[in-house]
Amino acid sequence: MVNVTDPIVTAMKPAKSFLLAGTLYLLSITSFGQAILAPTLLTAQDGLGNGNLLQPVGTNVYFIGTNNGLAVGQLWRTDGTVAGTQQLTNYQRPVHYHMATSGSTFYHTELIQLNNQGQYYKHSPTSGTDAAVTYTGQQDEMAYGIALGNELVFPSISQGLCITDGSNAPKRLLDMTLAVASKCTWGKRVFFGAMTRGTESNIELYVTDGTAIGSKLVKDIWPGANSGHPKNLTVIGEKLYFTAESKVAGVRELWVSDGTSIGTKFVAKLGKTEISGPMLRLKPDSPKFYFVTNVGGSSLDPTSKSGLWESDGTTAGTRQLTFSTAPSGFFQLLPMQDGKVRLFANDPANVRSIYYVTPGATASAPWSSTVVQYIPQGQPTNPMALVNGKIFYAVGDKMWAWSNTGFAQVRPTNTQSSWSIDINQTGSWVVNSDWLYFIANANGGGKELYKVR
Repeated sequence: MVNVTDPIVTAMKPAKSFLLAGTLYLLSITSFGQAILAPTLLTAQDGLGNGNLLQPVGTNVYFIGTNNGLAVGQLWRTDGTVAGTQQLTNYQRPVHYHMATSGSTFYHTELIQLNNQGQYYKHSPTSGTDAAVTYTGQQDEMAYGIALGNELVFPSISQGLCITDGSNAPKRLLDMTLAVASKCTWGKRVFFGAMTRGTESNIELYVTDGTAIGSKLVKDIWPGANSGHPKNLTVIGEKLYFTAESKVAGVRELWVSDGTSIGTKFVAKLGKTEISGPMLRLKPDSPKFYFVTNVGGSSLDPTSKSGLWESDGTTAGTRQLTFSTAPSGFFQLLPMQDGKVRLFANDPANVRSIYYVTPGATASAPWSSTVVQYIPQGQPTNPMALVNGKIFYAVGDKMWAWSNTGFAQVRPTNTQSSWSIDINQTGSWVVNSDWLYFIANANGGGKELYKVR
């Protein structure tokens, strides 16, 4: 039964059937353009010339925005209301980065352009003051940092791994370089891939608790000049999962760690693949999690081959799933909802679709897959977030919301055909307090900040 009061309810086209391998499949196809989910505009219409790098700090969201009356980007903040969305700085030089911690926002302006040096400030959300941080490093180094409580851990080309709380000059923790693509916070520690400063080899798993004595190598997965190159660091339950390469296998593998060297162990071979997207837990209390591997590079590459994996953290419980009727193309795992596994993939007619996949009768039996919605053919899709029971995603430059009751395009009105978002722009959206905040362009008049749920 469809709830007609739900804003994302839409009409259904007649069922479509097709014959595959002697089996008749009956599918209902959801039509497009039947409903909208109107977002809330938080900035004045055409008030921003641009906006990006959204980051949550407590109940607020900070971002860098360019006022249409100014020439350079400044730091902005919103509390989710129109009145509480305001520009915080008014520098002559632009704000290029800002790095969130649990209680502060670090950002900098490029004051010395010739030697690429930035002047850093610490913004206090309570007092609204901007205290200068003594730092002589390069202008983008703090931008690669990660929060550890109210401090920021970041790599410095000249000093190694550093930490700062913004009140004084950063201090060095480790004479290593943070591999910025692989890092995560776990409790009161940061785990990261690192290598000897000044080199591009032997990237291994390190940890820091914010002190020099607590900053050290966790595991040299591939000893010698080669590199284990840990990636996809994800905390699931009470364990840290990541992928790496070792001398034994020579291919990408799944690893698990309890934070110690002896407790960092091989789980399973993944083959000559790379994980695409996040590792997602089935339910908050479930040991099982899922991830996608891809070979071929991108969703636009026709030679891409994908696999959906299930793991409980053990070798015996980790396997690539098989399907009785296999989806094809480039897989993308969607946020978990109601303990169900969904993904973007192509159907037998090569139409981009949302699939719902379910286990077979036994642990090793093939899974079944069912198309629950078709996506416009030939367009890539980008999963975004699960907010308020709706899965938000982008098709090209348009945003959509899907739930068990239907789907809708996210836009202000039915008539705004030029409405667009730039999902590939860094920091173009973020979730905070069960709202999705994002930057969009309405009728070509400039990029504005919106929220939706």
